[in-house]
Amino acid sequence: MKTLRTLALLCIAIIAVSCKGNQKSKIDSEFKKEINKAIEVHDDVMPKMSEINQKIRSLDTLAGVDSLTIEKSKKRLKDAHEEMMTWMRDFSNAFSTKEIKEGLQTDKADSIKIKTNTAKNYRESALKMKESVNSSIEEAKKLLNNI
Repeated sequence: MKTLRTLALLCIAIIAVSCKGNQKSKIDSEFKKEINKAIEVHDDVMPKMSEINQKIRSLDTLAGVDSLTIEKSKKRLKDAHEEMMTWMRDFSNAFSTKEIKEGLQTDKADSIKIKTNTAKNYRESALKMKESVNSSIEEAKKLLNNI
């Protein structure tokens, strides 16, 4: 009887640990999903940094156009470029290379939730940054094409 009771407690303990591991795994996979989405947006926008620089140089050569309009467009391009640089710096400060590549290195569900929320916030800010980059480039293209 004592052996049966011990065996039952052991089974309950194994099930409890197993369930906790599954919950941690689910939360950790949510972190990886958010990190990957944020990086995907970054990777989509990064090649446009050279286009921003090219548009700024092209706007510098315009003559016969309202200089205030040109300066506003250049400022939007520069602001979008700076937004990308700031996002990358802040992202690399928030997450280690190991966390990005291998996932979180903790078993604490609360820590994982915090990091997952942080990753989600970076994904959302990356989408805003992408919009800034794309809209500033489009504005400059329109200005350059109307000349």
